[in-house]
Amino acid sequence: MSLRPAVTTAGPRLAEDLARLTALADGQPLPIGRVLATMEERGYALAFLLLAFPFVLPIPSLGMSAPIGLCLALASLTLIRGGQPSVPPFLERRAIAYPALKALHAASSRTRRLSGRVLRPRLGALTSGPARALVGLSLCCAAVILALPIPLPLSNFFPAAAILLLAIGLLEGDGLVVLAGHAATAGLCLGLYLAWGAAMAGVHRVAAWLV
Repeated sequence: MSLRPAVTTAGPRLAEDLARLTALADGQPLPIGRVLATMEERGYALAFLLLAFPFVLPIPSLGMSAPIGLCLALASLTLIRGGQPSVPPFLERRAIAYPALKALHAASSRTRRLSGRVLRPRLGALTSGPARALVGLSLCCAAVILALPIPLPLSNFFPAAAILLLAIGLLEGDGLVVLAGHAATAGLCLGLYLAWGAAMAGVHRVAAWLV
C-alpha cells in the first residue's frame, strides 16, 4: 500500500471515501485497521486524516494526543525512508467515534461543491516520487508537536490541522494543499523554537535574580 495520489476525474474523492466509511461504520466506532483493509492504497492517508481530525474539534482529547502523535510520527518515518507506510497495532485497534466520522462526512458533503473547485490534482511533483520523503518529514514533525504536552490553548489544533492538510493533499493529489501543509508545519516548528527560546530566557533571568 502507498500514499501515491490517485488520478481524479470529477472533483475530489474525499467526500466519496468518507461516505463509504460512514456507511461501513453503520453507527458504530470504526477501527483504523478496518479503514486500512477497506480503502486499499488510500487507506493510510485516510488513517492519518481520521486520527488527526478529533484534535481540531472542541472536545477533550483525554490524553490521547501523546500516544497517537508518537505513533503517527513513527508511521511517517517510512515515507522519509521511501518505504511503504505502516501503522503500529495500537493505531490499527484505535477506533474513530461514529459522531466524529459523521461530522467529518457532513462537513465534506456540505462543502463538496466548493472543494471541487479548490481541490484538484496539480503540482504532482510535490505529492509523488522523492517529494514523498519531504511529506513524511512534515508529517513526522507535526505529529511530534501534537504529542508534546504543551499547556496552551489550541496546542493540539494547529499540528492536527497541518496533518489534515498534508493528508488531504495526498488523497486528492493536490500539491498546493501539500505545500500549505508544509508551510503550516514550518510555522509550527518556528513558533515552538521561539517559545522555547523565550522560556529559556525567562528561566535564566529568574536564576540570575535568585543568585
